[in-house]
Amino acid sequence: LAARAPPPTAQRPPPPAQAAAAAAAAAPPHGNGSGSGSGSSLVRRVDGDLPPQARGFFPSFRLFNAVQSECFGTAFGSDRHLDVGAPTGSGKTGVLELALLRLLLHARQPGARAVYVAPTRALVQERADDWAARFAAAGLPFRVLALTGDGASDGNDGGGNGNGGGVGFGLVGNSAVAALARDLEAADVICTTPEKFDQVTR
Repeated sequence: LAARAPPPTAQRPPPPAQAAAAAAAAAPPHGNGSGSGSGSSLVRRVDGDLPPQARGFFPSFRLFNAVQSECFGTAFGSDRHLDVGAPTGSGKTGVLELALLRLLLHARQPGARAVYVAPTRALVQERADDWAARFAAAGLPFRVLALTGDGASDGNDGGGNGNGGGVGFGLVGNSAVAALARDLEAADVICTTPEKFDQVTR
């Protein structure tokens, strides 16, 4: 009689954590290390990946976090559109600031401007004040303008040249319209609410 092979024995699958670790070890490195939004795990450095004139804009840290490093190549190294979905506190504003610096430092057209739209006047003023102070500290000659619904100046000291300010809509008449037009023309970054941006662009 021919010997019969023993029946195959069923093997238990490894625990999920062990399987994930094995798959990660066997997989090739994800992304090409360019930080272009394709899954790169490369950590970007303020003093190594930004040009010297932009480094002073980020005085509070030396390394970009995971979300910022992942988006670095697209936000600061390209003109592609970028939509970032991440939890609160994950660094999305830093990604926006990288794109803002790219626009201002490498503008292809004279008079290029950035518009930041926030849902509340308080947030508009907070962001305008912060950017104005950081532009000035970094020696960048960019002017920040806060457009709100207040009738008086918002007290923003402006960008690197110290000439920025807040603009309200309490004044009426040709002189007020002309002043607003001059402020808009001189601004590099306009911070506003949806309602006020709609009002001045009609």
